[in-house]
Amino acid sequence: MAEIASRIEVLEARIAIADVVHGYAFNIRSGNAAACEKLFTEDAVFEVRERLLSGTGIVRTRSTLTGRAAIVAYLTDGAASQTRLCPLIQNLIIRVNGREASCSSAMVAFVLSTGMRILGEYEDSFRYQDDWRFCYRIFTILGEFPAG
Repeated sequence: MAEIASRIEVLEARIAIADVVHGYAFNIRSGNAAACEKLFTEDAVFEVRERLLSGTGIVRTRSTLTGRAAIVAYLTDGAASQTRLCPLIQNLIIRVNGREASCSSAMVAFVLSTGMRILGEYEDSFRYQDDWRFCYRIFTILGEFPAG
């Protein structure tokens, strides 16, 4: 019985974590970035990186935001708020370890004003604090492509 209960707990965690990832994308797509606040821990970190096209796999960091308030300010009032995106998240691989978890996923986003496309991947860490929340989020841009 304990094994079944443990398996159910992991499945419930995986569903809740997928809801956090997709909820973030929904809030960004619907123009309600302020609703993302509840998805992050107070001490969360959000990094945006870009893989350089040199073929060496070198990644450079574009920005690092520390703390829920800084992340929400960036999403609602900062550079990110100036660009309306329609992110499509897929290929979630979620690993649960007690009250912590990690997830990798792929994203294709459309910039609604220009039609430009962005291909990227997320590496997320989560912590359970009354609900599952992002505690570390890394978005790596793999490529940016013009419309058409």
